Amino acid sequence: MKELTEFKKEVVLNNAKQMCLAALTAPKARIVVENAIAETVKKEYPECEVLMGTSTAGIAHAAIAGHILGMPMGYVRSGAKDHGRQNQIEGKLEKGEDPFEDGKRELKEETGATANKYISLGKLYPTPGYCGEIIHMYLATELTFGEQSPDEDEFLEVYKISLEDAVKMVMNGELPDSKTQTMILKIYQMKNEGKI
Repeated sequence: MKELTEFKKEVVLNNAKQMCLAALTAPKARIVVENAIAETVKKEYPECEVLMGTSTAGIAHAAIAGHILGMPMGYVRSGAKDHGRQNQIEGKLEKGEDPFEDGKRELKEETGATANKYISLGKLYPTPGYCGEIIHMYLATELTFGEQSPDEDEFLEVYKISLEDAVKMVMNGELPDSKTQTMILKIYQMKNEGKI
Protein backbone atom coordinates (compact mmCIF):
# COMPACT_ATOMS: atom_id res chain seq x y z
CA MET A 1 0.00 0.00 0.00
CA LYS A 2 2.90 2.36 0.79
CA GLU A 3 4.27 1.91 -2.76
CA LEU A 4 0.88 2.83 -4.25
CA THR A 5 0.67 5.96 -2.05
CA GLU A 6 4.17 7.02 -3.13
CA PHE A 7 3.22 6.35 -6.76
CA LYS A 8 0.07 8.51 -6.41
CA LYS A 9 2.13 11.33 -4.89
CA GLU A 10 4.56 11.11 -7.81
CA VAL A 11 1.69 11.25 -10.33
CA VAL A 12 0.09 14.22 -8.54
CA LEU A 13 3.43 16.07 -8.39
CA ASN A 14 4.18 15.35 -12.05
CA ASN A 15 0.68 16.48 -13.08
CA ALA A 16 1.02 19.67 -11.00
CA LYS A 17 4.40 20.40 -12.60
CA GLN A 18 2.95 19.85 -16.09
CA MET A 19 0.02 22.15 -15.28
CA CYS A 20 2.43 24.86 -14.04
CA LEU A 21 4.50 24.58 -17.21
CA ALA A 22 1.36 24.60 -19.38
CA ALA A 23 0.08 27.74 -17.65
CA LEU A 24 3.29 29.53 -18.58
CA THR A 25 2.75 28.88 -22.29
CA ALA A 26 -0.92 29.96 -22.37
CA PRO A 27 -1.22 33.75 -21.95
CA LYS A 28 -4.82 33.79 -20.67
CA ALA A 29 -4.17 31.00 -18.17
CA ARG A 30 -0.87 32.62 -17.15
CA ILE A 31 -2.61 35.91 -16.28
CA VAL A 32 -5.17 34.09 -14.11
CA VAL A 33 -2.51 32.00 -12.34
CA GLU A 34 -0.09 34.87 -11.71
CA ASN A 35 -2.84 37.20 -10.44
CA ALA A 36 -4.07 34.43 -8.12
CA ILE A 37 -0.54 33.93 -6.78
CA ALA A 38 -0.11 37.69 -6.29
CA GLU A 39 -3.48 38.01 -4.50
CA THR A 40 -2.70 35.05 -2.25
CA VAL A 41 0.67 36.51 -1.28
CA LYS A 42 -0.90 39.91 -0.51
CA LYS A 43 -3.70 38.35 1.55
CA GLU A 44 -1.92 35.48 3.33
CA TYR A 45 1.62 36.89 3.61
CA PRO A 46 1.38 40.70 3.84
CA GLU A 47 4.85 40.90 5.44
CA CYS A 48 6.46 39.18 2.42
CA GLU A 49 9.37 41.19 0.96
CA VAL A 50 10.80 38.75 -1.61
CA LEU A 51 9.02 36.10 -3.69
CA MET A 52 11.02 32.88 -4.08
CA GLY A 53 10.68 30.16 -6.71
CA THR A 54 12.07 26.66 -7.08
CA SER A 55 12.56 24.36 -10.08
CA THR A 56 11.73 25.33 -13.63
CA ALA A 57 8.11 26.52 -13.53
CA GLY A 58 8.31 27.83 -9.96
CA ILE A 59 11.05 30.27 -10.88
CA ALA A 60 9.05 31.68 -13.78
CA HIS A 61 5.84 31.92 -11.72
CA ALA A 62 7.73 33.70 -8.91
CA ALA A 63 9.29 36.13 -11.41
CA ILE A 64 5.94 37.05 -12.99
CA ALA A 65 4.01 37.25 -9.69
CA GLY A 66 6.90 39.23 -8.18
CA HIS A 67 6.65 41.67 -11.08
CA ILE A 68 2.91 42.09 -10.50
CA LEU A 69 3.56 42.75 -6.78
CA GLY A 70 6.52 45.03 -7.43
CA MET A 71 8.72 42.69 -5.35
CA PRO A 72 12.16 41.31 -5.96
CA MET A 73 12.27 37.59 -6.62
CA GLY A 74 14.84 34.94 -5.96
CA TYR A 75 15.24 31.26 -6.58
CA VAL A 76 16.34 28.34 -4.49
CA ARG A 77 18.53 25.58 -5.87
CA SER A 78 18.27 22.09 -4.42
CA GLY A 79 21.94 21.53 -5.23
CA ALA A 80 24.81 22.61 -7.41
CA LYS A 81 24.00 23.64 -10.99
CA ASP A 82 25.04 21.11 -13.61
CA HIS A 83 25.93 23.81 -16.12
CA GLY A 84 27.56 27.22 -16.37
CA ARG A 85 30.82 26.55 -14.54
CA GLN A 86 32.46 29.44 -16.33
CA ASN A 87 29.60 31.90 -15.75
CA GLN A 88 30.44 35.30 -14.31
CA ILE A 89 29.61 36.21 -10.75
CA GLU A 90 25.93 36.36 -9.88
CA GLY A 91 24.30 37.91 -6.83
CA LYS A 92 20.99 39.31 -5.67
CA LEU A 93 20.90 43.05 -5.15
CA GLU A 94 19.34 43.91 -1.79
CA LYS A 95 16.92 46.87 -1.56
CA GLY A 96 18.90 50.12 -1.45
CA GLU A 97 22.21 48.38 -2.18
CA ASP A 98 24.59 49.88 -4.71
CA PRO A 99 25.09 47.56 -7.75
CA PHE A 100 28.80 48.41 -7.95
CA GLU A 101 29.46 47.66 -4.26
CA ASP A 102 27.39 44.46 -4.53
CA GLY A 103 29.43 43.36 -7.54
CA LYS A 104 32.70 43.95 -5.68
CA ARG A 105 31.42 41.95 -2.70
CA GLU A 106 30.24 39.06 -4.91
CA LEU A 107 33.57 39.00 -6.76
CA LYS A 108 35.43 38.66 -3.45
CA GLU A 109 33.04 36.07 -1.94
CA GLU A 110 32.73 33.84 -4.99
CA THR A 111 36.23 34.00 -6.49
CA GLY A 112 38.40 35.36 -3.68
CA ALA A 113 39.48 38.18 -6.03
CA THR A 114 39.76 41.92 -5.51
CA ALA A 115 40.46 44.39 -8.31
CA ASN A 116 42.35 47.66 -8.55
CA LYS A 117 40.26 48.82 -11.51
CA TYR A 118 36.59 48.45 -12.48
CA ILE A 119 34.87 49.46 -15.72
CA SER A 120 31.09 49.62 -16.06
CA LEU A 121 29.80 47.55 -18.98
CA GLY A 122 26.29 48.95 -18.61
CA LYS A 123 22.98 47.27 -17.86
CA LEU A 124 21.25 44.25 -19.33
CA TYR A 125 17.49 43.61 -19.28
CA PRO A 126 17.33 39.81 -19.76
CA THR A 127 13.54 39.39 -20.05
CA PRO A 128 11.91 42.80 -20.46
CA GLY A 129 8.64 41.30 -21.73
CA TYR A 130 7.59 40.00 -18.32
CA CYS A 131 10.22 40.71 -15.68
CA GLY A 132 11.81 43.91 -14.37
CA GLU A 133 15.19 42.32 -13.59
CA ILE A 134 18.21 44.50 -14.38
CA ILE A 135 21.72 43.05 -14.52
CA HIS A 136 24.55 45.49 -13.86
CA MET A 137 27.78 44.41 -15.57
CA TYR A 138 31.35 45.35 -14.67
CA LEU A 139 34.81 44.42 -15.87
CA ALA A 140 37.28 43.95 -13.02
CA THR A 141 41.00 44.18 -13.88
CA GLU A 142 44.34 44.15 -12.08
CA LEU A 143 43.12 41.26 -9.91
CA THR A 144 44.60 39.87 -6.70
CA PHE A 145 43.33 36.45 -5.59
CA GLY A 146 42.71 35.37 -2.00
CA GLU A 147 40.35 32.91 -0.33
CA GLN A 148 36.80 32.32 -1.58
CA SER A 149 33.89 32.56 0.87
CA PRO A 150 30.80 31.39 -1.07
CA ASP A 151 27.39 30.90 0.55
CA GLU A 152 26.89 27.38 1.91
CA ASP A 153 24.54 26.49 -1.00
CA GLU A 154 27.06 27.61 -3.64
CA PHE A 155 29.50 25.16 -5.21
CA LEU A 156 32.00 27.13 -7.26
CA GLU A 157 35.22 26.45 -9.09
CA VAL A 158 37.25 29.37 -10.45
CA TYR A 159 38.79 28.93 -13.90
CA LYS A 160 41.22 31.29 -15.58
CA ILE A 161 40.83 31.41 -19.37
CA SER A 162 41.93 33.91 -21.98
CA LEU A 163 39.46 36.37 -23.48
CA GLU A 164 40.03 34.80 -26.90
CA ASP A 165 39.18 31.33 -25.55
CA ALA A 166 36.07 32.74 -23.84
CA VAL A 167 34.93 34.24 -27.18
CA LYS A 168 35.47 30.86 -28.87
CA MET A 169 33.41 29.19 -26.13
CA VAL A 170 30.58 31.68 -26.71
CA MET A 171 30.68 31.15 -30.48
CA ASN A 172 30.80 27.33 -30.07
CA GLY A 173 27.74 27.34 -27.80
CA GLU A 174 29.71 26.23 -24.73
CA LEU A 175 28.55 29.26 -22.69
CA PRO A 176 24.78 29.49 -23.26
CA ASP A 177 24.13 32.05 -20.50
CA SER A 178 23.06 35.34 -22.13
CA LYS A 179 24.66 37.70 -19.60
CA THR A 180 27.97 35.83 -19.81
CA GLN A 181 27.88 36.02 -23.61
CA THR A 182 27.03 39.72 -23.56
CA MET A 183 29.87 40.60 -21.21
CA ILE A 184 32.48 38.50 -23.01
CA LEU A 185 31.59 39.87 -26.46
CA LYS A 186 31.34 43.44 -25.15
CA ILE A 187 34.78 43.21 -23.51
CA TYR A 188 36.22 41.63 -26.68
CA GLN A 189 34.86 44.49 -28.83
CA MET A 190 36.08 47.14 -26.39
CA LYS A 191 39.55 45.55 -26.47
CA ASN A 192 39.55 45.53 -30.29
CA GLU A 193 38.56 49.20 -30.33
CA GLY A 194 41.38 50.06 -27.91
CA LYS A 195 38.97 51.20 -25.19
CA ILE A 196 40.48 48.86 -22.61
